[in-house]
Amino acid sequence: MFSLFAFTPRNLLRLGLILFFIVAAGNAFGVWSMSSFASSLPELCVVHAWTDLECPGCGMGRSLVSLSHLDVESSIAYHPFGLPLLLLGALIAVAPAPLPRFISRLSAASVVGLLGWWLFFRIL
Repeated sequence: MFSLFAFTPRNLLRLGLILFFIVAAGNAFGVWSMSSFASSLPELCVVHAWTDLECPGCGMGRSLVSLSHLDVESSIAYHPFGLPLLLLGALIAVAPAPLPRFISRLSAASVVGLLGWWLFFRIL
C-alpha cells in the first residue's frame, strides 16, 4: 500500500515532486513568484566558493525554478539537465516497486551524461 509517511527514498522523491508541482501551479496562476525568492538566496555551492569552478549541479536550482514558471528556454540555459532530471524523477516516482531495468540504466546513463557535459562545457 502507498503511504507518503514511510521515509523511503521513493516516497521522499514523490513528496518532492508533489511540492514542485504545487509550487509550479502557484507560479502559473500568479499566486506567488519563486523567482524573487530564488534570486535572494545565498550561493550554497562549496565547490564554486572554494575553486571558482562550477560543479555539475551549479544552475540546477535556477533551472528547476524556471521550469516551475514553465519557462523551458531559460531552464535549459541555466542547466540543460534540469528538465531531464525532473522527467526522470517523475518516471522513478510512478514506476512499480522494483525499478525496471531500463529505468536503472537510464539513471546511470543520465549521471554519465551529466558528468561528461560538465567536464566538456564547464571545465575544459
